[in-house]
Amino acid sequence: MAKSQYSEQQIQERMARGVSRKSAIQFLRRQGKKSTPAPVAKKVRKGRSGKPFDTEKAVALYAKGITVPNIAVELGYKKGQGQNRTRAALRAAGVYKERK
Repeated sequence: MAKSQYSEQQIQERMARGVSRKSAIQFLRRQGKKSTPAPVAKKVRKGRSGKPFDTEKAVALYAKGITVPNIAVELGYKKGQGQNRTRAALRAAGVYKERK
């Protein structure tokens, strides 16, 4: 029989509560895993690497007929990202008209 890493006293205390030896060892093993917290990864925001938003460039591109998603990509956003911010900047500049 393999030697347990838990003291015989700990196992006997668990067995006194009416559980088998195997169950007592499993319980003690789980308690050990619970006591050590999992490492928490730091959240890293990936994106435009801190570039400022260039409203003038967005307005110039929109005046040329480029769509909002393509303007967002030109300004450094990933494809499918930054469209709301681009639209808001175009609305604030007074050039974006909502579709009816």
